[in-house]
Amino acid sequence: MFIRFLKKYRVCCPLIAAVFISGCTYLIKINMNLHLRYVPMLITIWIWVISLILLTSRAAAGIYKLFHQKEDPCKSAHINVSIVLSCLFFVAGLFYTIFVLQPEREIEKYNTKMVARTDRGTKKYTYYYEYVNALFYGQYLGVECCGSSLDNSDIPIEWEFYDKFGNLIDKGSYNEKYDFVSERLEEDPSDIPPNDILTQETELKKFNIDIMENREKELVFSISIDDYIDCYNGYYWQDNFKRYLLPSKEWKTWTEETSIHSEHETRFYFFTEDEKRWPLPTIKVYAPTNADYIQEININFDWHSYTASMYDLYKEMCFYTLKVFFPDFSDEQIISIYSKAIDSGYDHVIYSKAIDSGYDHIFPSDEWYSSDSVPYAVFYKDNIAVYSYFAIGSSQSLCIIPVTQETINTLRQKGAEIYEIL
Repeated sequence: MFIRFLKKYRVCCPLIAAVFISGCTYLIKINMNLHLRYVPMLITIWIWVISLILLTSRAAAGIYKLFHQKEDPCKSAHINVSIVLSCLFFVAGLFYTIFVLQPEREIEKYNTKMVARTDRGTKKYTYYYEYVNALFYGQYLGVECCGSSLDNSDIPIEWEFYDKFGNLIDKGSYNEKYDFVSERLEEDPSDIPPNDILTQETELKKFNIDIMENREKELVFSISIDDYIDCYNGYYWQDNFKRYLLPSKEWKTWTEETSIHSEHETRFYFFTEDEKRWPLPTIKVYAPTNADYIQEININFDWHSYTASMYDLYKEMCFYTLKVFFPDFSDEQIISIYSKAIDSGYDHVIYSKAIDSGYDHIFPSDEWYSSDSVPYAVFYKDNIAVYSYFAIGSSQSLCIIPVTQETINTLRQKGAEIYEIL
């Protein structure tokens, strides 16, 4: 009897299936707070579309059968209406699929597997829900807003996230002026994704920085790159309620046979806030490969892509780096040191000279700053020296290096102006 029913009303089977699926998912939704995911929802929508088209076609076939022996003026009109309705159902399903149904992806945030659904219309909002299984997603866990004020529209400028119990775990904003506000609960830093760790509170660590000879003719600071990062972020947090530098394992690294201040194999660490925004100021740390020390810290700014906000960020990076090495100095003293150093480097661009037909021509040097180059001015306090250089075609760099009195005397003999920081 059931088989006979299916044969007789087989055209209604898709509609019965659509009603059954929709009814079940509705009951699951109101009782368990679970929602159908993208692919199951897509299948359900098209079962509805196909069932309605089949019903309309069946109706058209019935009308044709009823009137095909009669010259009834309503015959053609009924068939045309059925065809139009079928087309409308198909277009409506297509429209919903393309413009309404939200695409999704699985992602892990805050140690929780989530389903991320992006608003199809504006692509501005991404909503996050608890991952349940391949068929359903669970409760709402957060949202990110990606505005067009930044060059990369995928970068969130506002966000808020909750745990499974509805407690706020992260809320913040990030705009093109680098203003950042975040509220966050305590978490294990080792479990936090790289960009999320910037929102974690960090305590201020101060170090007594000494110098030593690590390998032959290689002076180094007695702190590691991680010590530098921790101290920098400690000062930065006090003023901005966030960290700025990522852990060293997230920096780009490479090894070279020598460096400017060492004839030995050196590890280079390179950091920029966002690699997609290439004019951003950068930090480069030189470290020996045989020990956890620092040879030099180099902060770079590209004048060829100057903007006021980028230059302010550069000065900010200089400020917090010098704060690591001169923790007892006032803010005014720190600002005075890097301002004088930057000005001396900018006002005395590295040139090379050539004699042509009795005339002294000055033109930009084709060589990068090297171990043979001499900075115009060096500012030092005890065993810490600061200087800046700028070559046409290159970025301007503020450098912090370890020195001895012998180093200072050698630089003076080579023509550098020496200023002791009092």
